[in-house]
Amino acid sequence: MRLVSLAIATGFLLLIIPSLMVMGRLAFAEFYCLLRNKSGYEALWDSWQNSRKEKWQLVGGLILIPVAIVIPLLLLESFLNLLGLAGAVFTFISCILSSIGFTLSTIFAFRMYTLDPERYSVHVAPEDNQGLIE
Repeated sequence: MRLVSLAIATGFLLLIIPSLMVMGRLAFAEFYCLLRNKSGYEALWDSWQNSRKEKWQLVGGLILIPVAIVIPLLLLESFLNLLGLAGAVFTFISCILSSIGFTLSTIFAFRMYTLDPERYSVHVAPEDNQGLIE
């Protein structure tokens, strides 16, 4: 029984840890699309290449922020369930609050993106900036 449990735990770790690493390495892709006008593939590739230094900081922040948002809401919901006050209105409000709170993940990733001045400086040719706001 313990060997099976160990095998299951190892399988989960072999699935979860690489996926966290990939999440950290691809966190900058949306900024390459928006700020540098890259295609999807190019943005993913550039994010993979240029997020090597910040990978573990990104993983930590991108895990910590949702946990810090969800745990208080779950605790409040369980407390309201004990009082018999939880319902559709609280669920609706908590979904709105969590959606607003999850934007902090994008803000965190953007702040990490802007740490490197070379990565953040946008070099756009004058004829290419017709739709850009300056």
